[in-house]
Amino acid sequence: MTKLAIFDCDGTLVDSQANICMAMEHAFEEAGLTPPMRHETRRVVGLSLVESMRMLLPEAADDLHHDLADKYRAAFWALRS
Repeated sequence: MTKLAIFDCDGTLVDSQANICMAMEHAFEEAGLTPPMRHETRRVVGLSLVESMRMLLPEAADDLHHDLADKYRAAFWALRS
């Protein structure tokens, strides 16, 4: 008999909002920017990272959006380790 385990980390079984907010704060701080308020970060959950950065910093250059997305990924994985 084959057994299967499913891990659901999208917020249904595990509340990942705290890690998402902390990773966003780390990304912005590493870029020398003031982090968004947590309620602003929660509004962009579900969008792609670059689109999230565009929503949070609409006046910023596209290069910065991509850089912040990379910094977010690194921070998120560091928090999960």
